[in-house]
Amino acid sequence: MKHVDTVFKRAFFLAVVILFLSSAVNPVAVKGQMITDPEGIALMAIYNATGGPSWTIKTNWGSGTEPLANWYGVTVVSGKVTKLNLGQNNLDGTLPDVFASLADLTFLHLKKNKLTGAVPASIGSLVNLTFLGLNENTPGFTGALPSGINNLTALKEMYVQSNQFTGAFPDISGLTNLNYLFMMGNQFSSFAGSLTALTVLKDLRVQDNKFEFDDLIPVKGIASTTFIYAPQAKIGTPSAQSVGVGGAFSTSVTVAAGTGTNSYQWYKATSSISGATLTSFSIPAAALTDAGAYSCKIKNTQLLLLTLQSEAVTLTVTGGPDIPDWYITTAGGKNVIIVDQPAVTTPVVVSASVWVETFNNTLGDFEYQVVTPALSIDFTDGTPLGTDGNMGVHTGSFPETRPYKYKIKVTDDLAVSSSLSDFQQSVHLSINEGLGTTRNLIWTDYLGKTVKYYEVWASSILGDLGTDSGTGDRLGNEPDGSTSFTDLGGILYNYYLIKTIFEDGSGGGEPLKSGSLKVSESNIYSMENGFTNSIVPTLKVYPNPVTTEATLNFDNAGNKAYTLSVMDITGKTWKQEANITGTEFILSRGNLPPGIYIVRLVADNDVMVARIIVN
Repeated sequence: MKHVDTVFKRAFFLAVVILFLSSAVNPVAVKGQMITDPEGIALMAIYNATGGPSWTIKTNWGSGTEPLANWYGVTVVSGKVTKLNLGQNNLDGTLPDVFASLADLTFLHLKKNKLTGAVPASIGSLVNLTFLGLNENTPGFTGALPSGINNLTALKEMYVQSNQFTGAFPDISGLTNLNYLFMMGNQFSSFAGSLTALTVLKDLRVQDNKFEFDDLIPVKGIASTTFIYAPQAKIGTPSAQSVGVGGAFSTSVTVAAGTGTNSYQWYKATSSISGATLTSFSIPAAALTDAGAYSCKIKNTQLLLLTLQSEAVTLTVTGGPDIPDWYITTAGGKNVIIVDQPAVTTPVVVSASVWVETFNNTLGDFEYQVVTPALSIDFTDGTPLGTDGNMGVHTGSFPETRPYKYKIKVTDDLAVSSSLSDFQQSVHLSINEGLGTTRNLIWTDYLGKTVKYYEVWASSILGDLGTDSGTGDRLGNEPDGSTSFTDLGGILYNYYLIKTIFEDGSGGGEPLKSGSLKVSESNIYSMENGFTNSIVPTLKVYPNPVTTEATLNFDNAGNKAYTLSVMDITGKTWKQEANITGTEFILSRGNLPPGIYIVRLVADNDVMVARIIVN
């Protein structure tokens, strides 16, 4: 038994000695040894430069106890790092120039990260690489690809698409084993070398760069299976020219045709210009209507799928009649646009058209359209120049419901029209009743003209409103920028009005040429009905505020068929329903978000309006 014990002890001692000697000659087996190797140092440099702690997966990276083979995305063969697969892993930053220490890599995949900056020159040291994936980084690699790429003679797949590479694509004539080359979605503008040596290339994709016909024709037919080359970026840079009416405008484009033949077509915006098929385009005497964006589309007989387009030249044509002074007021429950005669008398301004901001439900946005029915102010109808006779009534307006924005355009006796003026916006008055007899007046600013102050008017009789006679009173003045006034209710007035007094550069009221002061009046607010205009309203809504639905009660002695509209205060229509008959209608809230809305019933010349609040 003693002999057996001795043998066992000797065997155990021998095993320990062998294990010790093995460790001494094989440093890979020592814990933490690999992180200090040149490859480990290079990997940690990549980790630290690209936000390693924030990587999506970073298992064992930086570990002092795990060999590199156990780090996420790292493959080690025969003690050498051969693959680095860190695609879609939230790498964020610029790659360090350490790839000379990773010369045994055969596979490098870094797609869909947040890498930026230049690709390090040492990537040209990876002569064993067969797969390179730098694609789809955000914001993306920048600058030129390093010329050392041509050293990667074993490369079979190269993906550098969807970055911000610029300049010439480098010479890769040495990559004779390349099967797949994706470079689309960059800003490459030429090829530094020929691709004809790439005899086994199957798939070449170069679209969405800055290549032109003479760049692409030589590479046509090199890829055996797939060649995608369209579209390409626009040619040149956007520019602008400004000429006066009657001035000359010209522009041109130069595109090398390579071995093909180019054809040209000029456009104004998206419309082709008949007969404009040369490399240049000109307008000898520009009119105001010629203003716009001009560009050229070019085709080539060798690349039928590609149409190159020049960046637009934006033409501004100055001149035409000056925009006269004008403003908005109300009368008879409608908006009235008053236009002064321009000071320039040659050529003579003969008319003005009025445009209103309208919500286009199809486009989902606002646009200016000519007032419907068309409203033209005639300066040649015998009305003395500079008087309030030069006005137009927007019969389709309902100033009691919301503020309106307008623009005007004038035309002279040579049929030359101005461009649209800047917009002006009318004042809209509403009232919230406070505690006791307190009334809070709230209005929108008059926009587009300099306001001196606002006058707040009230009366018990409609005919006295706006004057200091009878029951009419001016309750006070509010400076520009103030849009509220509190009536403490000493007298319970029935009607309220805001007058806008404009200011010129001297600080006084701005007169018309006739000498009358320009004053804009808001809608008239009635405490009984919420508004007053030429039509007596009979529409009542309850409950109000509205939670889920409301009852509309209205006078309809003639049993007319009304059309119901529900608009917000910007004029956007949220609901519309035709053939509302009888004297009562249930209005469902539906998808109306909380806010203030105008409910309107229209039949022939009858218009009834009420304001509702949706909770």
